[in-house]
Amino acid sequence: MEKKCFIGFDGYRDEIYRLIKERTGEGCVFWDSMEDLGRYLLNNCGRSSDIELSPAGVRLGGNGPLMAGAMAALGIPTTCMGMLDGCGDLIGQVNDRVAWMSIGRANRCTALEFGNGKLMLGQLDSMEMSCEDFISRINWEELIRIWKECSLIGIVNWSAFLYMNDILLYLEPFLTEPEMPEFLFFDLADLSARSQEDMKGLASLLKRLAKRKKVILGLNKKEEESFTQQFRKIKTEEPAGRILAEGLPDCMIVSHGSDGAQCFWNKEEVYVKTERIENPVILTGAGDHFNAGFCTGMLRGMGLEESLRLGNRAAGYYIGSGRDMEEIAYGELSGGCPHPAGTGDGVPGIL
Repeated sequence: MEKKCFIGFDGYRDEIYRLIKERTGEGCVFWDSMEDLGRYLLNNCGRSSDIELSPAGVRLGGNGPLMAGAMAALGIPTTCMGMLDGCGDLIGQVNDRVAWMSIGRANRCTALEFGNGKLMLGQLDSMEMSCEDFISRINWEELIRIWKECSLIGIVNWSAFLYMNDILLYLEPFLTEPEMPEFLFFDLADLSARSQEDMKGLASLLKRLAKRKKVILGLNKKEEESFTQQFRKIKTEEPAGRILAEGLPDCMIVSHGSDGAQCFWNKEEVYVKTERIENPVILTGAGDHFNAGFCTGMLRGMGLEESLRLGNRAAGYYIGSGRDMEEIAYGELSGGCPHPAGTGDGVPGIL
């Protein structure tokens, strides 16, 4: 049976920029370090500053669309439901194995990219819908039919949806039915603006879902540390992922960052090192590509280490080339990994 997946429910028009530090006769010098820019801004407090933006492109954005496109590129037919109104001109840029379903107007995001990170400036009006509003926008007969044909349901960008806990409580009886997919994937996104009470409510829901399904919780290192705070009883040097795995013992905890990727599940800990990409083309969406690679590995029956490696390869290819990774799908899933340029030397900068 062909593996399929469903991803929801966000959607953005991403306008991506680099910040110009200096213009020279040979071109532009960009602000490559977020720390350097921070020091510059602190030194200019109380005075006017002028920083020029260099456009780097407009893309269909959001954790859902980016992860959906990446999974489709790896050979998993995917349905993406989200805030996609007004993105018709961008959808054509994404893999044609994605089926798109819109439930509202796309949000807007200005992404400022640096060599060592990114700053996302989002306008999230469309994400403030209540549970009742969400329910009214869905063709439930069609959605249930799609879900029953899938092997994984992914619900991403939890933090941006103010009422997502209420929505998940409504969805819980559907998601836990025996005929629903075996895997449930959750991506939380930046938790800075969410309360500990909201995060505790989500943790309780994840615990219940994990009793019935295989729940994968994907986080970057910052999100992992934030979500772990509710389980820290005392000050300790114990890694955040291990504490989180103890607090959510039935969930698969998957964290990723510039140094490496790690998975905690069933008392097993697996770590895979990530080699730095020296000249990144794009950073916005790297985590979504990692998540797509890891989830594809799990759907293909790979082990935890192999799935982490596929996540790293997917993210690294995207960071280094600015493109999705059809080129690595066949090679990785069949035991090899051709170079994107066809030299057969492996994806550059990724272990």
